[in-house]
Amino acid sequence: MKEINVWEHVLKWGLAQNPTLLPDPDTWSDDDFKAMENTLKRYLPFIRFFQLSSKEFSEKVVPYQKLLNIQLYKDLLKYYLDDGNNKIVATILPARGLNIDSKIITNKFASYIASWIDKKEIKHPIHGYTPYNAFDNPYEFKLLLRGSRDGLDAGTFHKLCDNKPKTVTIVKVKGTNEILGGYNPLIWKSTNQFKKSSTNDSFIFSYTFMSLKDVVLSRVKVYDYAIGSHIKLGPNFGDDFVIIDKNNNTVGTCNNANYEKNIRSISGFFDIEEYEVFQIFTADYVDDSSTYSSTYSSNQQLLMTSKEVDHAVNLEIQKVFKHNKFLEEHNKNLQLKLKGSEKSINEIASEAKALKDKIETLNEILNKSDARAQELQDELKHQNELFELHYFESERRCIKLEQQLEEKMRKLKKSIVN
Repeated sequence: MKEINVWEHVLKWGLAQNPTLLPDPDTWSDDDFKAMENTLKRYLPFIRFFQLSSKEFSEKVVPYQKLLNIQLYKDLLKYYLDDGNNKIVATILPARGLNIDSKIITNKFASYIASWIDKKEIKHPIHGYTPYNAFDNPYEFKLLLRGSRDGLDAGTFHKLCDNKPKTVTIVKVKGTNEILGGYNPLIWKSTNQFKKSSTNDSFIFSYTFMSLKDVVLSRVKVYDYAIGSHIKLGPNFGDDFVIIDKNNNTVGTCNNANYEKNIRSISGFFDIEEYEVFQIFTADYVDDSSTYSSTYSSNQQLLMTSKEVDHAVNLEIQKVFKHNKFLEEHNKNLQLKLKGSEKSINEIASEAKALKDKIETLNEILNKSDARAQELQDELKHQNELFELHYFESERRCIKLEQQLEEKMRKLKKSIVN
């Protein structure tokens, strides 16, 4: 489900809890906005407002700005309307769908890289072509190396990354907002003599953190010098983007020799703040050496990861939606089956009361979700097991409820026949 659909569902649910409100927020008073805010307050922090398009933000969020925290709304305006250089205070939650394990790049930029791997760009991204997003990105990014965790030196790089095809290198330049990177469709090798490898699919790139407007994409132009390997060198993209060990320190350098453009305007060596290497897999690829398998089933996307506590609240919302829809459908079916029967008013009232009690029970579950979210934050390590249990318990309850309703109908038909 796209983030805009999540937002629209939450608004629709909020309106259902406030039946006196009209759907058009232009008709709402300050008191109406306050009532709606109180209804949605436990869920608003889990909406990925930063994952919407500019059009979606303008048309679907701006009219409801009074529901949002003032600082959050200011940050959203900076993010969608400014040049991206302003500091964002609010927490930017990762996009739903594919989530990349990176301290440097976002899911959105990982989707840009995937688009370049498939050569989707006809022009520079800011000129209008549509890249992949977190939902249709066909690649999984498997982290092979993180400098702050594994080390920055060339030896560590070759130990963890050699003989693995299709790797992406990402570097955060120390003391700046610059992000540099490159894609190697071939393998890295530990050779005592410098070895060149030829490809026409490699590329390097740069951009400024929090702003995709200044992306520089540079594809290889001298294919025979696309990739370089040496045991004492880290990733080497044709001498245009290189990571090397220098004076007991790992540094980087950029030039313009074998790729289309220079991805960095400043020449010379630069220090590295963080450094990551990922291997790229398609959705159906299995890496036998690590038994790494990538799947994209919708059930897996609903299950909570250890990084996103808010998935717990999302699951609670989805369960309430699911049960409400289930009860609505069964209520309609019950009314159709009861039509023309000789059921007494007392029996109909009794069943209506039973349905009302079930809806009240679901509302109690909803009211407890805020406390449940806090509990889940305190017990992060147990979240996956708890919510998998809740998921299967929910399915069991649905089946049991359906069986109970079917049993009632069988008794009803039997009583009518008798």
